Amino acid sequence: MISFKPLRKFDFFLSLIIALGLVYMSITDHVGIGFPKENELKYTTGVFSIVEQPEYVNHVILNKINGKSDSQLFTCSYSVFGNGDLSSCGDKKYLVQYVGNVVTVGWYKQKEFLGFKNDVPQLVTIEMNNEIMSSYDKKKKYIKSMNDFNLYIFLPISILSFPLYYWLFGWLSRPKKSKDNDTQ
Repeated sequence: MISFKPLRKFDFFLSLIIALGLVYMSITDHVGIGFPKENELKYTTGVFSIVEQPEYVNHVILNKINGKSDSQLFTCSYSVFGNGDLSSCGDKKYLVQYVGNVVTVGWYKQKEFLGFKNDVPQLVTIEMNNEIMSSYDKKKKYIKSMNDFNLYIFLPISILSFPLYYWLFGWLSRPKKSKDNDTQ
């Protein structure tokens, strides 16, 4: 029977930790878990505003909902992980056209997954002046493309990174031959 014995346990475990970390990132980047059918969306009408978070992260807030002083925040992470902290509903230059206008947004609340929960409503559609500005089909296509990238590109690379890192760490830790020994 063939047995595998790592040359350096530290290299083996470090490679394994890095590979598992990458696999975990691939799994947690899975978006659209529990993404609803179009007829399951909830709709809210209010005055559109942008909430700027850290750099390149923009969330949407609707003020004066249904003519009242209520407000509601929306993110676009489409994931149960992170509550949308790093998600963005788009570049500010594309969102600024809606600011100050009355819009109707279609949204949903993310379902719980593996004990993780995202309570922030997820923005799916935007309608302004009876014209659909951001459609359900467009968002569904975006989610599918993100998941395809994670499944077919990032996840296999993550899994294949283990032997690569193990080889690399082993190569970096091997003793170097000195030129003094070669010339004598």
